[in-house]
Amino acid sequence: MISAWRFVAAIIVPFCGLTYVAQAADPVAITITPLQLDQTDAARNTVGQLIWRGGVVLQGKHVDFGGYSGLRIEAGGKQLRAVSDTGTWLTLDLSYDARGMLDGVANGLIGPLHDPVGRRLVGKANNDAESMTVLRDGSVLIGFEQKHRLWRYPSGSEASGGGMDGKPVPFAAPGGITLAPPNAGLECVTLLNDGRLLLITEDMRRGANQVAAWIGVPQGTGYVWQDANYPTTGRFRPSDATTLPNGDVVVLERSYSILEGVRVRVMRLRQADIVANTTFRVEQLALLQAPLIVENFEGISAARGANGETLLWLIADDNFNPLQRTILLHFAIAE
Repeated sequence: MISAWRFVAAIIVPFCGLTYVAQAADPVAITITPLQLDQTDAARNTVGQLIWRGGVVLQGKHVDFGGYSGLRIEAGGKQLRAVSDTGTWLTLDLSYDARGMLDGVANGLIGPLHDPVGRRLVGKANNDAESMTVLRDGSVLIGFEQKHRLWRYPSGSEASGGGMDGKPVPFAAPGGITLAPPNAGLECVTLLNDGRLLLITEDMRRGANQVAAWIGVPQGTGYVWQDANYPTTGRFRPSDATTLPNGDVVVLERSYSILEGVRVRVMRLRQADIVANTTFRVEQLALLQAPLIVENFEGISAARGANGETLLWLIADDNFNPLQRTILLHFAIAE
């Protein structure tokens, strides 16, 4: 029923010249199922340089719940914002036990992303939101695939729990992004601590073992874009990125094959190595593969913990597929 409605809306609504009007956020009831890191060893609490801080399966009773590809954790880990690749957003409150383990969610809200004139986004070519970052003025920059672009949304309203319920303004993206394959564009968009922006594509190839990236340098009211490259290994491709409190960037990578299944890498890009006209150097923090908990993780966010730790959260895109799950994982980086 979900996919049927989206199919009808994507074809009939534009064909008939109809538009969606702006919609308010809907409350969504979300239940959680706790997870363990290793499916064969309940006592295991580390993988690579990551320390397990809990994980849950999220199940939301709303037609638009799912498909989360961009993630932002705020308020010291207590608030979650995410965007879906079907053109909606989600906000949640997160809670933790006395050990700092993720153990609850509350106050879920879901709403639609709109275009610059206030219409709901319709059709995969228009609503495929894949990445997000928050700029210094509180506005939210969202990267889209299919029709590759960056749109800047105003800071979320209190009524939407910080959700992206306003009208966006088109944001000047690198001209070369139009050459990216439809489903392999701006998976990674993150604001660096020095005010620059970092964009990384999923699979816009620049040679056998690297994909296109850009560094945006602030100039006047906009950015000047400088080319760079992100290295790839095997089937692993970037699926999101986040800036750490110390200025480094963590890049989430995903791989899938019939023989190996889904695998996920968490990679560190040092701040000093974010230099234009180079191929970045990255180092592996962790590899998630069976029997560890693994899913189609497409969103990552970082924050500083109350005791000074660097914390990470990962969210999985379920593709609205009953065989996949929306999973939220929480880690600390061992430093």
